[in-house]
Amino acid sequence: MPIHVRATKISRATTRPAITIRLLERLEEFRICEALQKEVWSFADIDIVPARLLAAMSKSGAIVLGAFRGRRPVGFAFGFPGWRQGRHIWCSHMLAVVAEERDAGIGYRLKLEQRQRLLDRPIDLVTWTFDPLESRNANLNVAKLGCVAWEYWVNLYGRTSSPLHRGLDTDRVVPRWYIRSKRVTERLAGRAPRASFDDATPILESREIGGGLIAPGRARLNLRAPVLSLEVPAETAELRLHQQRIARRWQLTVRRALQTYFARGYALTDVVSFVDAGRRRAFYLLDRDVRREIERGWR
Repeated sequence: MPIHVRATKISRATTRPAITIRLLERLEEFRICEALQKEVWSFADIDIVPARLLAAMSKSGAIVLGAFRGRRPVGFAFGFPGWRQGRHIWCSHMLAVVAEERDAGIGYRLKLEQRQRLLDRPIDLVTWTFDPLESRNANLNVAKLGCVAWEYWVNLYGRTSSPLHRGLDTDRVVPRWYIRSKRVTERLAGRAPRASFDDATPILESREIGGGLIAPGRARLNLRAPVLSLEVPAETAELRLHQQRIARRWQLTVRRALQTYFARGYALTDVVSFVDAGRRRAFYLLDRDVRREIERGWR
């Protein structure tokens, strides 16, 4: 007896096109980057990196990558050549992903594509900046990509038109991505050893202030342990919008702690995040020995 199989029609509403990443090379494509800057950061025109500048820089070695969900632009990355300590480096200036795609791994894929293109150039080190209060960004940069960091720049961009920066200085940490290093290669392959959070000495204790929000305690700035942990907010959107006084306290506390320990030879080498009593917590791990090893290799 024949078996009749009923065909099932797949609704277009339940399928999503795949993400594609490609090089942007034409002026009309660079205008996509203008629109994404406005969508992601709500920038006013004065803070936008314009399409004409992207077009000119791309002719002089800059790389502009676009991410697309089908035909819809959902992200981009922009970087250009730089010079540091007498050597060529790469400055990865911008990476943006639209809100509804931020958990799709697009930022990670853009960085991997950028690295792949740079491996054909005489580049060992890629740098950029991230807000130290944004632990999600730190997790991508440090935990997933294998960056390390020991530079802290205060209020790098001044006050911008973005509501995301409302009431706060634009402090930035500078990740260093040694794209050919064993550390990065193993981290990308999921094999790099991770520092033990349990063995780290805490720099500060936080306290809950209601509504799932936390405030920082006083930072201990005289520690000498090999590995330190620094708690940072797991999420800052609510703080920035409705608790600016607490957000400012976090910024000043994290600023002073990182500046102090970076000056003493520590490096940010990992990010740990977990749920504790129903609340997500995030910690930066600072290592005293990793930086020495890296600096010896760089010099």
